[in-house]
Amino acid sequence: MTSGSGKSYIASLMAVIALLQGKRVICLGQNFKAVSEVLMQECTNRLYEILKPEEFQIHKGMMKITYKKGVIYFASYETPDAIRGYTEISLAILDEAALADPDIMTILPFCMRGKDITPKLVMISTPRGQNWLTRFVKENNVPLITATTKDNTFITEEQITLMRKSCVSESAWRREYYGEECEDIDNGTIFTSDMFDNAPKSGTTITIGCDPSGFGHDLNSLVLRKGNTIEKYHKVQLSTAKDMYSVIKGWIHEYGKHNLSAINIDAAYGSALYELLMETDLAGFVNLVSFGGSADEPSYANKRAEIYMKTKQFINEHGLNGVDEAAVNEFLSTKYILNNRDKIQLIPKDEIKQAIGRSPDTADSIALTFFTTDMPRGLGLERKARQSVYMD
Repeated sequence: MTSGSGKSYIASLMAVIALLQGKRVICLGQNFKAVSEVLMQECTNRLYEILKPEEFQIHKGMMKITYKKGVIYFASYETPDAIRGYTEISLAILDEAALADPDIMTILPFCMRGKDITPKLVMISTPRGQNWLTRFVKENNVPLITATTKDNTFITEEQITLMRKSCVSESAWRREYYGEECEDIDNGTIFTSDMFDNAPKSGTTITIGCDPSGFGHDLNSLVLRKGNTIEKYHKVQLSTAKDMYSVIKGWIHEYGKHNLSAINIDAAYGSALYELLMETDLAGFVNLVSFGGSADEPSYANKRAEIYMKTKQFINEHGLNGVDEAAVNEFLSTKYILNNRDKIQLIPKDEIKQAIGRSPDTADSIALTFFTTDMPRGLGLERKARQSVYMD
């Protein structure tokens, strides 16, 4: 089943029917956020459609819903061992099952035992190419029910266009929209040279991306993006936090603080610059970004992959002018893979270094400008300051 095909609705309906029958159910998802904000919320919605609020109990802290003798437990693939204590589970529902560790199939049987228990396992997943789930389904002749985003008549043409642009490849689009089981045929390509052709300039908001280097091994790279144009570069081998701060202050003075959206700094070697900026009137604009941190979207392995895909999506929609030759080469050499959990992950920087002879510092600093959404936060802060003067 693909996005928008109603799989969350179906999963919640199956769980609630079992709950009303007095059974014990467990629903698992890719992470705590997905479980609490999607699966648990959908089950709650189904119950509100059937019962009065006082007839069932929602235990958010314990991640469960109860009704008479029935109970629905909620858990994530992040902590599979946490479900080992459950017993007499009649129904297990695995949402986005392809993202689960295959070991989940060795844990669940021990949870689904007990007197008069007829265990049932439902696995729901977006097609993700060849993975442990597709192999499990084929080897065990598991019955399949298919529903696709294409079947959803409520999705508009504008929404389809946006979804198409957000997909990293043609193969990903075919999987997400048509529900096809296909492997990536683009060799992990994210960016192509034609993406950096000149486009009509747009936007006045400025965002600064900072990728400080460690011990002078790579470049200290700062860029300033105004709308869809990279207008400023600062790339030096050796630079202190104070040096970079001076460059940033000069740029903001030139372009106007009222146009400033954010200053996004790579956390790897950026703590000194971050701390320095946090002691100034720019503190409200500064973000320390951990490339290795968790992504907001579960389809990405980490924040770096997510930010690069947001960069690709922006370029597809608006174009990106002013990208110098070095940055273009770095973007073209940055590929993606699907890791062992079928999440989009960028290839290691060491592989990029081998391909082009340097670290993708400029590309990283440009990508950092897409960590936040463009908005003239400086203008808003100036207005608040003026309002406070009149309020005093």
